[in-house]
Amino acid sequence: MKTNNIYEQVYSFVRTCGAVKEPNAFCETIVEQLPSIIPFDQARILYFTVSGKIKGSQLYGVNKKSWDSFMEFYLEDSVYYRIGSQKTMKLTPEEKVSLRDHTKEQGKDKGLFFNAYIRAQNINSCLAMGLADADNCIRATIILDRIRLSCFSQTDLQFFRLLQPLLEHLYANLLLSAPDLQPAGTSATPAFQLTQRERQIVLLLCSGETPAAIADKYSISVSTVYRHIANIYKKTNVRNRQELFALQKNGL
Repeated sequence: MKTNNIYEQVYSFVRTCGAVKEPNAFCETIVEQLPSIIPFDQARILYFTVSGKIKGSQLYGVNKKSWDSFMEFYLEDSVYYRIGSQKTMKLTPEEKVSLRDHTKEQGKDKGLFFNAYIRAQNINSCLAMGLADADNCIRATIILDRIRLSCFSQTDLQFFRLLQPLLEHLYANLLLSAPDLQPAGTSATPAFQLTQRERQIVLLLCSGETPAAIADKYSISVSTVYRHIANIYKKTNVRNRQELFALQKNGL
């Protein structure tokens, strides 16, 4: 991307996105417009509640297995990004845009999330932008990954920094008219905020599968299955499998 026309590109980009009048479609338009300016290999839009918990997602080029892996780390509070805090996120303008060059982290002890997720996918860099509501709570994050392409540049980062406040202003205004909208392609339900993996486990539990069988099916540990079950019971306010089965029959 040439720097001499970066402001023209920002203006044109914002004008295109500004024509969209629905919050989730607005975020999707951002990602769909970016490849011609900042190419990427895969991308994610994460939607958050005001309290900072992921309530849905839109994935671009991210396979189901890697997304399930990310959500397992997220539920276990092992994601070292700010989005893994599961708390209300009120970031400074500088913090709302970030560039991580993972090639500079090679050889360092970054923990299980880095080794089993970032390194396993060969992600060399991530460029992220957070969009806040009128109260400055982050409600959506757009994350671009590069795997085969070279790392994101400082020019890419500059473009994101110029875009962010303009897009955030438009997004916050859209949220005012649709504050409780559930994203299309979501991985959680409006009623109980169950993740895709938790809903899979609900179906298996209600069909009589044991935690050990579920662990074997998804190649995860039995203790991880029990953590998912504990989260499911807490979110649905049930005490045992029988109550969960009754709830599921009524349309969980």
